[in-house]
Amino acid sequence: MNKKLEELEKWTEHEGRGRVIILGPPRSGKSRFVKEARKLPWASGLDFEERTIGFRAGEDEEISRIRDAEGSGRLEEAVGTLLRRISRALRGGWAR
Repeated sequence: MNKKLEELEKWTEHEGRGRVIILGPPRSGKSRFVKEARKLPWASGLDFEERTIGFRAGEDEEISRIRDAEGSGRLEEAVGTLLRRISRALRGGWAR
């Protein structure tokens, strides 16, 4: 976790960002990461937001497409599908 916090510090420092959105599946440690980050002096001016992306692999057609594309060597297609899903989550479409 310390490495991730160091990466976040460098990212926010050089880019001048003030809002950080933490994306991840349920029970992935997002809350713990935000809690630890808020304790650090350099993060006092940052606005943290947690968003959960609902990954239900058995029921989700998009996730099945990502796995199929990855398994058959179509990595660009898999990454594109995943990025579209993350983009929707940032806009609030798939986030809880």
